[in-house]
Amino acid sequence: MGIFTGGAGGFGRWVAELFSPREGDMVSVTQDAEPWTLELERVAIMTATGYLSAAVAQSVIRTFLDGEEVYGGEYYLWNISPNVNQNGTQFLQDLVDTLVYNNEALVVERKGQLFIADSYGRTEDGTKPDIFTGISIRGEPCPDRAAKNVLYLKLHNEDIRPLLSGLCRQYEGVIGGALESYRKAYADKGILNIEAAQTNKLADDKLRDDLLNNRFKNFFSAKNAVLPLYAGYNYTSHTRPVRNTSELADVKNMSDEIYNRVGQAFRIPPSMLRGEVANNEAADARFLQLGVRPICNMLTEEITRKRYGEDGYVKGSYVLVDPSNVELGGVFSAAPKIDKLINCGVFSIDEVRAKTREPLLGTPEAQAHYITKNYRKIGETQEGGGDEE
Repeated sequence: MGIFTGGAGGFGRWVAELFSPREGDMVSVTQDAEPWTLELERVAIMTATGYLSAAVAQSVIRTFLDGEEVYGGEYYLWNISPNVNQNGTQFLQDLVDTLVYNNEALVVERKGQLFIADSYGRTEDGTKPDIFTGISIRGEPCPDRAAKNVLYLKLHNEDIRPLLSGLCRQYEGVIGGALESYRKAYADKGILNIEAAQTNKLADDKLRDDLLNNRFKNFFSAKNAVLPLYAGYNYTSHTRPVRNTSELADVKNMSDEIYNRVGQAFRIPPSMLRGEVANNEAADARFLQLGVRPICNMLTEEITRKRYGEDGYVKGSYVLVDPSNVELGGVFSAAPKIDKLINCGVFSIDEVRAKTREPLLGTPEAQAHYITKNYRKIGETQEGGGDEE
């Protein structure tokens, strides 16, 4: 279910209107409520960005130089301290949040530090390099940069936000109608009978307005109240004693629809976005394959081509945004996978320890690759004739 706002105390007022009595719709009764705005679309998109940024931020940006993995200045810059104001995790979360929410993001290097631009303009000129102008970083202007001197990321070819907004507004219209119907159906209503002999007592407009607009209004809104009436007045309540929850079901269904569409747009399983835990394994695999990995691949390619270039890449110098930590999960849940990776010779013990964020052993045995008998060719024996696996 989404969040509704409309000035101070918007959410609290919405809950109160939904589950507490309100004044009735009488011709002479004033009940102008503050306008409220549905924020379901924004909440759903922020939930999606939170999932993606949290997952990508768990990735390790591995750095390679001349074919060897190294842990030098570039590794420290991306994983530990991109700039003086953010650590590596905060920077990646901020970058992915910006990318997903705005459909694009620009990273600029200044004085050896990496910053995410708050605003900028992009000038395209045919086949010539793009020029980024009007760059602002934390409110500070930055000189114009050519495309080769910045990291520019774009999530979708076309910004999907306007399309989502149009669709979500239709859903929100249905939700607003359901809530209004619920409120009107179960608001406090009644009929005030005035004997003919008493009608002259209402000649004074101020007395009538005070009775209907103030006394009845306070009576309806109070939790416990007593309303004194003049002789000859008889009030009969017409409030429904039993609440029908069909309108609330409509609200939930439409809220789920908004989360479904946002999940599809950002390649996140809708069940995951709605917080459901059923069939988690399949949802996690789909989320990693279609939601997380494409962003990691985009970062890998953009960082490598801008900071290493073709010459460095062909010599084995590049970065790799590795999301395998996200896929492995906890050590105990990953134990069967770890066993397989070592037994078939794909990873050494130290390589697996690096994946699980455990300190490296550094011994020859931990850096060697092993393979069990069942992965050997038929007829091939263990070197030395032993039976050890």
